[in-house]
Amino acid sequence: MNKQKQAFTLVELIVVIT
Repeated sequence: MNKQKQAFTLVELIVVIT
Protein backbone atom coordinates (compact mmCIF):
# COMPACT_ATOMS: atom_id res chain seq x y z
CA MET A 1 0.00 0.00 0.00
CA ASN A 2 3.01 2.23 -0.49
CA LYS A 3 2.49 2.80 -4.19
CA GLN A 4 -1.04 4.06 -3.60
CA LYS A 5 0.24 6.62 -1.08
CA GLN A 6 2.92 7.78 -3.53
CA ALA A 7 0.32 8.20 -6.27
CA PHE A 8 -1.76 10.32 -3.89
CA THR A 9 1.23 12.59 -3.31
CA LEU A 10 1.55 13.12 -7.05
CA VAL A 11 -2.11 14.02 -7.31
CA GLU A 12 -1.78 16.44 -4.42
CA LEU A 13 1.19 18.08 -6.09
CA ILE A 14 -0.79 18.56 -9.29
CA VAL A 15 -3.68 20.04 -7.33
CA VAL A 16 -1.33 22.48 -5.62
CA ILE A 17 0.16 23.53 -8.95
CA THR A 18 -3.29 24.06 -10.40
